[in-house]
Amino acid sequence: MKWTNVYGLDQLGSFLQKTRKEKGYTQDEFAEIIGASHATLSALENGKGVSSQTLMRAISDLGLKLVVLPKGTNGPRPDIQVINRE
Repeated sequence: MKWTNVYGLDQLGSFLQKTRKEKGYTQDEFAEIIGASHATLSALENGKGVSSQTLMRAISDLGLKLVVLPKGTNGPRPDIQVINRE
């Protein structure tokens, strides 16, 4: 498994967008896969708040796993980490 460090929702959104594009999905295609509107996926990828269900579905359907660490855990490690399960 490969760890990708993400520090906030805006960076998580950018990371999810990058991963979606690497997998060859358009925004419309991936929005349909996760059961969200184009506008909701756009909001997620731009670091805006979306439902936790939508966030977790996007992460899972991209083959990723989300790990949230309490603030200050392990010194400089980020609050959110994403694992690429491939």
